[in-house]
Amino acid sequence: MEFTLDDAQKALRFVDPDLARDDWAKIGMALKAEFDDGDGFDLFDAWSKGGSNYDAFAVRDTWKSVKPGGGVGIGTLIHHAKQAGWAPEKKEYTPEEKARYAKEQAERKARRLAAEEKERLFREQMYAVVADGARALIDELSGHEPAPSEYLDKKQVRAFGVFVAARSVLFVVNEQAKTANVITGEAAIKGFFKSGAADLDHVSFRNIRRGSVVVPMRRGKDICNVQIIFPTGKKSFPRHGRKSGCFHFMGDWSPKSEVVCVAEGYATAASVFMATRGFPCVVAFDAGNLAKVARVVRRSSPDAHIIICADNDSNTKGNPGLTAANCAANEIGGVVAVPVFKDAQ
Repeated sequence: MEFTLDDAQKALRFVDPDLARDDWAKIGMALKAEFDDGDGFDLFDAWSKGGSNYDAFAVRDTWKSVKPGGGVGIGTLIHHAKQAGWAPEKKEYTPEEKARYAKEQAERKARRLAAEEKERLFREQMYAVVADGARALIDELSGHEPAPSEYLDKKQVRAFGVFVAARSVLFVVNEQAKTANVITGEAAIKGFFKSGAADLDHVSFRNIRRGSVVVPMRRGKDICNVQIIFPTGKKSFPRHGRKSGCFHFMGDWSPKSEVVCVAEGYATAASVFMATRGFPCVVAFDAGNLAKVARVVRRSSPDAHIIICADNDSNTKGNPGLTAANCAANEIGGVVAVPVFKDAQ
């Protein structure tokens, strides 16, 4: 099917720009997969302006961050538009028009594949950079006595293989220089902000204040990234770090483990670890990573009984925590455990 910029513009008129954020971003991904940055972005921006919460910065930032490919193509836009009542016009093309369109499509595909390969290489480079920085951060934190943690106290769990910052630390990622640095000391931290580096697009930072919890993330035995849990409970990851398939674990997890528990967040896993008095527990960090980590656990402990300890997001549409837990358990032959709270009884 020939699908032109004009076709995309007409299809977009049928799609509500107030879609759920993930679906909205997928429309951007679909346009980016089919068209050049200029034309594709202009379409995405113009369509997004029709939404009730239009934010020009968010549109540009999302366009920059979404990657073409990954199973999302122009068919995603076509699907949404058809569901809303759009029907593509039936057009007759001359042989010359068909040849021109085929040439344009081949050129777009070649550019897209080149961009995807460039992005893949950059991503792999930055994974390694952030991993080096994460190891340096852990070395820095482990050299000091941990501070009290408001977050751990609130969750009533202890620190199992995690670190509580005893003083403020900056974790700075510079994608242009391909570096990840740990900055400590009041003077050095003030100097970073005074330099204006914090305002550069290619520089991102995480201000790890005293009392913040830093959770090492691993692939196999190697630390590849960190999760930062601030005293307020807000969670963050360094930009450009690897998350997919990464985990944190507590307890004696081995190929001979009879039972292994898998949970989304650190607090849930630590609560299960304490309640079971030592079942090895693995942290997947979020619902989207749950099945990937469960597969790692199954490969590592092939005979284990795997319990997926679900986040029961009963107040969220679709209960994503329970849905992801059921999918993960079904895939690896595990079971799901769901918390029951006293006030829900």
